[in-house]
Amino acid sequence: MKQLLIVRHAIALEREEATAQGLPDSHRPLTRKGEGRMQAIAKQLHTLLPEPASLLCSPYLRTRQTAAILATQWPLFPRDCQALAPGGDAGELLQQLASLPGPVVLVGHEPDLSEFIGLLLCGQARSFVRLKKGGAALLHLEEPIHPGKAELQWQLNPKQLLTKN
Repeated sequence: MKQLLIVRHAIALEREEATAQGLPDSHRPLTRKGEGRMQAIAKQLHTLLPEPASLLCSPYLRTRQTAAILATQWPLFPRDCQALAPGGDAGELLQQLASLPGPVVLVGHEPDLSEFIGLLLCGQARSFVRLKKGGAALLHLEEPIHPGKAELQWQLNPKQLLTKN
């Protein structure tokens, strides 16, 4: 059984503000508030999953920055994964998961992450959960990995992760 930690990126510059600054969506950075919260969340996630083997993130700036903050808690180097970009290919992501040693951490975007969780849990790319910015979910995946065969261990929103002792 492989553990999979799914994390939504932290709070980023609002889309409208980025547009006003001439930045494309893929270049929206985390805000200071987002960085600070994610640093505290990363410490809590480290206590919940102390030794992941792989860390994949969307190639978008805000997910790269979130993954870099998470990597400060684990001796991991974040790797870009195009399948985690908005509208990415869930089938490709499943193939990559199957080839990686576990536990695995994924950092991406909504609604894609929630739909991927739905695919893993129920075999349908439907959103049964919603991850807030900085929220996380831990799943156990039966191997070989197939849609509809995962088990949700927990889902925590940022407020829960920030107040966890």
